[in-house]
Amino acid sequence: GGLAGFPDAGAETKCAACGSAGTELKRCLRCNEVSYCNKDCQTQDWKEHKQRCGAMRELFEMGSPDLRAAAITAQAKVANQAIKAAKKSGTPVVSMSSTAFGVVAPGMPIPAGVPPNYGLKQAAVMDFHSGASSSGGRGNMRGEQAYRAYYDDLEDNREQWLAFFDIHQHHMDAEHTCGILGTLATIYRQRGVLDMCEKVLDMEDEVLRRYQRSSAVEGPGAVRCHDGLNYKYQIIRYNLCMQTGRYSLCGTLFRSLARYEIK
Repeated sequence: GGLAGFPDAGAETKCAACGSAGTELKRCLRCNEVSYCNKDCQTQDWKEHKQRCGAMRELFEMGSPDLRAAAITAQAKVANQAIKAAKKSGTPVVSMSSTAFGVVAPGMPIPAGVPPNYGLKQAAVMDFHSGASSSGGRGNMRGEQAYRAYYDDLEDNREQWLAFFDIHQHHMDAEHTCGILGTLATIYRQRGVLDMCEKVLDMEDEVLRRYQRSSAVEGPGAVRCHDGLNYKYQIIRYNLCMQTGRYSLCGTLFRSLARYEIK
């Protein structure tokens, strides 16, 4: 990543590798967040720093003024890498989630107000974040079973889940759910199971509407995330309409996609 030859007010005041303090530290040029004594210290710390460094650089290049959103996104990238490593090594991974009604974790009672099968969402998110994939360009099939189980519960308990997503503190739950449903819809579309693709997209549309409202409360970072997920949703919907010959809807979706890309 390189080192700048002068100190920076935004960088850490101690060497991230050896802990030495001083005025001759040089900041990391990629993220501008950490400092080192020299190139040797930077090389020594690179294995630990590279994930955070890349995530922060990506966010800074987006010009995001929302530092809270930037920090959350950077932490999420590091956490996803940790999940992948743990699964690869066979280490058990326990999922804990914070909601407006309390913490949801294995062995603990489900708080009132939380959908009773919330664990299905946690299992689907775990597969989604661990980056399970398959060859052949047909989507994230290794997570399909968990995604389908979660989708079925969304349908079976629709009113309770949608009421849960209506609460803005659950914007991350809505975000994860849109990603999962979009992936499941893509699997069905590419497989040619178009009726199921349509049903999954209809559910994603319901969740996206609620995520849009909560993202407006949470700030610019959440708004950008919603807009990106909505863009992906519309691409899948556009492709589905092309496959089913609903060309008038394709025109409407195409104009919406063009407006997003121009913006």
